[in-house]
Amino acid sequence: MKKKKSDNDYEIKVYTDEELKLVEEHIEKYYGHYDKVFKGDNENDLCADVCIIEPSIERNYYTLVTVGMGAYRMNVPKDLESFRLDRAELIIFMPPDWNIDSDDDDNFWTVKLLRVLAALPVRKNSWLGWGHTVDYTENFTKNSQLSAVILLNPVSDNKGTLCHLPDNTTVNFYQVLPLCRNELDFRSKFGTEELIHLFGRNIPLIVETDREPFDTKNYVRVIDTIEKHSRKIEKKELDIPEINAANHIAAYLLWCIEHDMIDEEFTDYFSEEIEDIRNGRLDIRKFVINSLDGELTEDILTEEGRQFAYIYYHF
Repeated sequence: MKKKKSDNDYEIKVYTDEELKLVEEHIEKYYGHYDKVFKGDNENDLCADVCIIEPSIERNYYTLVTVGMGAYRMNVPKDLESFRLDRAELIIFMPPDWNIDSDDDDNFWTVKLLRVLAALPVRKNSWLGWGHTVDYTENFTKNSQLSAVILLNPVSDNKGTLCHLPDNTTVNFYQVLPLCRNELDFRSKFGTEELIHLFGRNIPLIVETDREPFDTKNYVRVIDTIEKHSRKIEKKELDIPEINAANHIAAYLLWCIEHDMIDEEFTDYFSEEIEDIRNGRLDIRKFVINSLDGELTEDILTEEGRQFAYIYYHF
């Protein structure tokens, strides 16, 4: 790895020729060919280059990728060092009508954002990784409610998240997802996994600066799902009936029913089913699958039940 001093007294690091070749090949393989590059001023600062991949038939959007951030080894906590999280590059996706030739703030803010983020770990002697957020407090453009970002695995291609270098280190590629204020607050309160669940299938792949914030006030939190337990069974290749994926949720729900931790409205609506469950006439696992769509949500519990769920499920 090449090193030199900047005018700001930071140690400038750049990829070796071999490393750079591998990173560029990785980008081309997983994100597309690029000819246009906004060059960073690595002579005097920590700016990374930003490569511009134009829209194609397969990917009808612009892809902006940093090259140079991963030359630095970020200051990852010691207990995470074995996970090879100390190198990273960033990606952001823009709509096909994004004006690539305009340098006004309404268009060029994404390039500036990537450069600022790429330099942040060195300036702060810290690190950036999956689920990390950065709050910019002010909206990115005058017609936008976006004012913060979160780093996630690229929505478009999870195979392109890791690039392995010759020295046995790994460059992690993260998607930069801009957030509205309420979404950032939601993530701060409930965590990244819950934010992803809030987005669901509508997780924003392409940045739309004028998009409306997701509804966080009326969101019903999912505590547990059968699907999650099904994946565990498949991963372990266990030869057991499919209904067993409901065992965990069913046991917890039965305990809540027996200890009066079920919401009164829910109890009234499913009064017959709950009575049958109490008397052993209805398999509670079938109730979870057929009546609850395989999900345990916080709205069916009393406040005491929700608090217990947070402890029980390590919320």
